[in-house]
Amino acid sequence: MVYPTLNETRDIEKLITTAEEICKRPFTPATVQDALGIFSWERIRWTRDGKLRPIRTKRIKG
Repeated sequence: MVYPTLNETRDIEKLITTAEEICKRPFTPATVQDALGIFSWERIRWTRDGKLRPIRTKRIKG
């Protein structure tokens, strides 16, 4: 069995931390629509009806 070196272990830990941080990010409206297979007007209506609850709003610069 080959064990990772200290540098490889740090790289693996950094990769895990980065992946965890990405998973904590909120979905964009487009991501929500793709994940649920709905149109933008459905997402807006579902949000208005309380079926989808926005956690926070954030402006994303493109």
